[in-house]
Amino acid sequence: MKKRTILYLAAFAACSVVFSSYYTGVATTFGLDCTGAETALNNPMGCDINGACHTHTLHQTWINVDLELDSAGVPTTHYTGGMTYSVKLIGTNTTNDSLPIFGFQVTSIFGDTAAPIPTNAGTWTTPFPFGTHYSPPQTNNFNLGLMEQNPAHSVTTGTGRLGSTYVVAINWTAPVTGSGDVSFWGVVNAVNNDVATTGDNFNFNHLVIRKWQQPLGVSAYQPLARYKLSVFPNPATEYININYLLEKPSMVSLKIVDLMGKEVMVISKGTANAGIQFNAVNVAWLSRGIYYVMLNAEEKQYSEKLVIQ
Repeated sequence: MKKRTILYLAAFAACSVVFSSYYTGVATTFGLDCTGAETALNNPMGCDINGACHTHTLHQTWINVDLELDSAGVPTTHYTGGMTYSVKLIGTNTTNDSLPIFGFQVTSIFGDTAAPIPTNAGTWTTPFPFGTHYSPPQTNNFNLGLMEQNPAHSVTTGTGRLGSTYVVAINWTAPVTGSGDVSFWGVVNAVNNDVATTGDNFNFNHLVIRKWQQPLGVSAYQPLARYKLSVFPNPATEYININYLLEKPSMVSLKIVDLMGKEVMVISKGTANAGIQFNAVNVAWLSRGIYYVMLNAEEKQYSEKLVIQ
């Protein structure tokens, strides 16, 4: 507790300096997790460090915060172990206050609720976007790996007033082991950059993502060995699983095309390891009709008809 008290005093003394240049993240600078995911070690929910820095206003109607997990550019509600996704943290200024600069933190844990000592879920995947960095757990300060700004960001869209957005997207690879829900916790701190401790706003949110349940038993994998490519459910309305088998590491191109052969979605492109590949894809945005899932791998092409209802 003495260490944390000293930390708060140091944070208070540093405020006038940090405001002029904005610090490289509260985890790195002050040893704090402000996402709300962990409740032990006196970590605050939000960006007000025990009242020492920023006189914040926490109000859902002033700064809105949302999180998305994107698969091939499309938001998804489920994850497949080992797949890489994009985690998008989005803040929006809903006032006329000028808040042109922002900082953030985002983390991922197993389970759908905050915990005293939660468990990290998945891996934040390099390369990280410009102006962000990973802060690993710090003994006696916080238990989770955190992504945060390095240094502060300017607004993503707008001038900093009404409707301006604060957006960051970071690659995240889903855990291969473990089961059940994963949740993402993020906080956006929008500041007026006036080198003072008043008029800034923050808010936080979290997003729960379910794990796709893969088919079990030998019989579920036999069609892959015979046909290479499997699409289910089919017909589909919202989500599909696209699975295929590689006998050796290969360059892979997996996409969906319409009846005219026009590409409507690229699911994956690049090198994949040998073995069964799992892909969970959101197709709710596709119009009703017939499409084809096209796989190029091992110098061969495979296709499966896909019906969207």
